[in-house]
Amino acid sequence: MVNIRIISGFFPFLRPYWKGEIVLILLMLLSNLSMLASPYLLKIIIDVALPQHSYEMLAKILITLVGIYVLRIGSSFLADYYYANISNKVVSDIRLKVFSHLLHMPLSYFTSNKTGDIIQKMDDEVEHIETALTKTIVRIINNGITLGGIITMLCILDTRLFLVSAVIFPLIILNVKYFSPKIKLYFKWISAKQADLQGYFIERFENIRLIRASNTYRFEQENMKKISRELRLLNVKQAIKSSLNNNIAVFMMALGPIIVWSYGGRNVLAGGMTLGSLVAFLQYLNRIYSPSTEILNLYTDLLRATVSMQQIREILETPVENIYEGRKKLPDPITDITTRELSFAYGNTPVLNRVSLHLKQGQIYALVGKSGDGKSTLVNLLCKFIPVTGSIYINNTPLEDIGTYDWMNKVAVVSQGAALLKGKISENISYGNPGATCEDIEAAAGMTGIYQQLKNGGQDLDTATDSLSGGQMQRVAIARALLREAAFIILDEATAALDTASELAIINLLQTQYRNSIILVVTHRLSMARQCDEIICLENGSIAETGTHEALWQGNGAYRQLFFLQDKYEDSQIPFHK
Repeated sequence: MVNIRIISGFFPFLRPYWKGEIVLILLMLLSNLSMLASPYLLKIIIDVALPQHSYEMLAKILITLVGIYVLRIGSSFLADYYYANISNKVVSDIRLKVFSHLLHMPLSYFTSNKTGDIIQKMDDEVEHIETALTKTIVRIINNGITLGGIITMLCILDTRLFLVSAVIFPLIILNVKYFSPKIKLYFKWISAKQADLQGYFIERFENIRLIRASNTYRFEQENMKKISRELRLLNVKQAIKSSLNNNIAVFMMALGPIIVWSYGGRNVLAGGMTLGSLVAFLQYLNRIYSPSTEILNLYTDLLRATVSMQQIREILETPVENIYEGRKKLPDPITDITTRELSFAYGNTPVLNRVSLHLKQGQIYALVGKSGDGKSTLVNLLCKFIPVTGSIYINNTPLEDIGTYDWMNKVAVVSQGAALLKGKISENISYGNPGATCEDIEAAAGMTGIYQQLKNGGQDLDTATDSLSGGQMQRVAIARALLREAAFIILDEATAALDTASELAIINLLQTQYRNSIILVVTHRLSMARQCDEIICLENGSIAETGTHEALWQGNGAYRQLFFLQDKYEDSQIPFHK
């Protein structure tokens, strides 16, 4: 059965538009009242105008009918306008609410849920909710008003005949009660399978190079056929259940006229009822089938919507991070960042073990180590991408007491993936820097060399990011970080696609122009690490050793073992930073 509590939880989205909804209901009421008048006027024609041979009365009734039809068309047109206006506003509000909530979700939510599932909920499930809140519920109200009016007129014409014809309604209710749980279950399965299909598309298109390199075209086509076949079978089974539910109900309702003719016809022959009343009764009874059938169909839609509402409600009820408030103010200026015996584990898997660091303003630090040694986890903790519980301090203020929004205003992160958005290069450089001027953007682009590269190629900063190479994308991402003039700059394999000379130019720029920042460089390249003021070498989640390149290289420890083979092939003339 339909869960009213779940549906009512989404009524607040309708509240801002209550005036328009009242007008919409009034228009529907006017349309229904005009519809109810015509059968009764037909009764007057048959019982009064024709027996009295009064053409004048007949003409007046016909003119009245024309006026009623015009009124009905006008009210229906206005109702359609109000419906379209309200429904589009409602779906926009729901999407905005869900999107805003998702933006504030912990990053763990996005790692534990498929992108396709999230997008499917944002798209398909929200559409189902919008349809339920506006179209479905409005049409149920509309048809309910129509049914109420028709039943009233039937009782006015002959209450006993109405009660006789109403014996089929308990059977219809039992039919709906039997099929509803089964239909709702199929909707739940279909929703999950649609999410799988959407996730499949996203994952395959994101890895199209792998598919082509592996020649797995036919394999992926067969996978696609399998998922589509499963979805098709679920839809067919759901359609069969819904069709049985509706058609059995329609058959039961079709018995109504037979009952009326058998009982009412005898009353007419016996003189207990006029022919006009019987014809009008049948007209009203015939009109009761359309709204009744539509309510049954809409009830099925409402069942589907409750499944969607449950999924969206789960998102909206998932706790979000309070990024805007902190128990303490962010220190200014930021002179040092400290971790004190910082440990972290994913479940039962330890990743960091008692890591103690002291990062000072004006220094460039290299964070090195093998894959899986905890470098990315440490960066995520320092950025509060992972909830912090003690052990990290900003000028002796616990990072967990500082609002995430305030903290990230002072942090600039560039990852190896060089995350860029579709659009112009200038828009990507200024992303997160709303107050940046054109001169600021050009200056940041000039510092990373991307501005000169574009000019040499006959392009400018209005060029689309689609045309950029991997190295150019990294330059744009670094320019975006430099434009922030952040107190804490993190380059997480940010120069992996650059040549050695460009990499050294970036380091030199940081050394000369960003001396007021704390800079952490995560790298696998010796050429980058050796230019930093201090090197932090992680091994199995712990700090194996720290120091300058010269000191660690002479020590023949974890750092030297990590980069020994690289050193044999690198240019021996690369200058050390002193």
